Amino acid sequence: ETEIIKAPFVQVPLNVMEDRLLGSADLEESVKSGKTVFAPGLLAKAHRGVLYVDDINLLDDETANILLNIVNDGYVNVEREGISVRYPCRPLLIATFNPEEAELRDHLLDRIAISLSADAQVLEIKQRVDAVDAVIDFSPSEGGTASEEGKEALKVAIANEQDLATSIIFAREYIKELDIAPSQMLYLCEEAIRAGCQGHRAEIFATEVAKASAALNGRQINGDDLKTAVKLAIFPRGTFINTPMDEDDMMPPPPPPPPPPPMDEQQDQDKDEEDQEEEEDIEEPEDEEDDAPEDSPDVPEVPQEFMFDVDATPIDPDLIEFSQRERSGKGGGRGLI
Repeated sequence: ETEIIKAPFVQVPLNVMEDRLLGSADLEESVKSGKTVFAPGLLAKAHRGVLYVDDINLLDDETANILLNIVNDGYVNVEREGISVRYPCRPLLIATFNPEEAELRDHLLDRIAISLSADAQVLEIKQRVDAVDAVIDFSPSEGGTASEEGKEALKVAIANEQDLATSIIFAREYIKELDIAPSQMLYLCEEAIRAGCQGHRAEIFATEVAKASAALNGRQINGDDLKTAVKLAIFPRGTFINTPMDEDDMMPPPPPPPPPPPMDEQQDQDKDEEDQEEEEDIEEPEDEEDDAPEDSPDVPEVPQEFMFDVDATPIDPDLIEFSQRERSGKGGGRGLI
């Protein structure tokens, strides 16, 4: 029988010690049994669950290296205090950091598949008011009672969360049948080269992001999935990304060319007749082209233009907007995820 259990959620504190993270000998049980008994650590509890690290940039270097190495390897080796233990550890790592407090080292950021700003979207005044009302309605200081609108909003949020969980379950099965086309993989590799990415993690993670995006939407991989992969996996790893020039700094456009010299009416009439004949010639093969797409094979969709220039400068408007999303206020910011 198959039993579905709730995935564990384990948070790693900033002052965690190595024995608490990896595990160590349980002194009490060892004394009772007369032999060394191993007590699992936080990583053992996070297996096949979620491992959450808040402010990962504030962890000491040794702990951060151990944490990421173990998550990449998928197992933990403990050799200490007469104990030799090996156990699996394959959690989903979610980490946050605030760049204003301390920078995250590049090689650590490179090992994390997706990086995006948590303060990307600025809330409007109505959205901020709704957020305050929702907190006050469910605040324990107010007796823990919510208004009818608050209860209805909570039901809608729970229903949306359940729908999303169902979509993820179906996407995990559908992604097994998805294959990325060679032309689409070539596009991602070219974007990684243009962005100045070192190593191969950028295009590898970008391929996985594109497949996950398509599976979540229940379709084959298209251009939108490839652009999403560039934003989430390739853009954060760009090493020579330059800030686009402001409109004030850009050179003014060249003046328009002078108007052509006037022509005689007879020449204009002859030109109009020639244009009409050309239009008639162009309209004739359209009937033949209408039947052509029915017999043509399916071609994988690839964006027509690159999102990076050859000098690693973002040129896509959506990518430029994505790169410039930074919080304007320092209070309450979570930085990057």
